[in-house]
Amino acid sequence: MKRLLLCAALAAFAGVSMMAQKNAKSAVTFDAYEWDFGSIDAANGAVCHTFTFKNNSKKAVKISKVVPSCDCITAHYADDEVMPGKSAKVMIALSPKKGEGKTFRSIELLDAEGKTLGSLTAKANINASVSEYPAGHKY
Repeated sequence: MKRLLLCAALAAFAGVSMMAQKNAKSAVTFDAYEWDFGSIDAANGAVCHTFTFKNNSKKAVKISKVVPSCDCITAHYADDEVMPGKSAKVMIALSPKKGEGKTFRSIELLDAEGKTLGSLTAKANINASVSEYPAGHKY
């Protein structure tokens, strides 16, 4: 009987938690939170992707700080406030020059209060830079 009551209580708690998550509205929503660049060559330099976000709140929002997972990912965006109901763009740039193989990098976007507006992830399979001299070349 105790197990039955415990299972019922846990199920009720999980249901309430899931409903709260569904009803909770983020200040902004992005068209996507992850971008897969596929296979890229490090020798070709940085790759970029532009995300779009919409302000769902009743007040203006502004990206005030970014927290990258490493110095190989950056975010580029307008410094303006985004009014309620309006959209804006954020372009991320991933520099593959220090990477090789499957790579996952992220960048967190924060408002002036330190609240997370979104965390964007870039994935890529990086092919290492190829030497400009063919094998067997004499210098």
